[in-house]
Amino acid sequence: MITIIIVLFSRCCFGKYFKEVLLESDNIVSKAIILIENDPTIYINSIENRTYNFKVKNYDNDEISEVDIEYYIRIFENSITMIKIYKNGQEIVKEGNETDKFLLSKNIKQEDDFRIEIIFLNEDDQEIIDQIDIRVCYEQKNI
Repeated sequence: MITIIIVLFSRCCFGKYFKEVLLESDNIVSKAIILIENDPTIYINSIENRTYNFKVKNYDNDEISEVDIEYYIRIFENSITMIKIYKNGQEIVKEGNETDKFLLSKNIKQEDDFRIEIIFLNEDDQEIIDQIDIRVCYEQKNI
């Protein structure tokens, strides 16, 4: 009983209040579009050199990327091959197994044509069947 009187005459207030608020937003997320069109898989062997073609685009039909996209090409190869990469007809240099970064600009239809030449360095006439891993790595460009 004494406890109740102390609480009633003290200047403290004990209570809880809850309210639910529904938030709405009209934020629009920009679309990032990158499309890779490539030749079908090719089989490579040491008897003949091969060429592989692909395109990197920032649009799909009438939709164009709304953000700048940076990308590079990463190629995993072995010691019996030499790889030459051409972008829009001009040879590009790769450092290690990666190329420099390329830019696909926003709101402008852009298409980069790539040709990869696979040259075997095997001096024997023995046939070697191999595979090469080609990856296009991309990210939205920082503003």
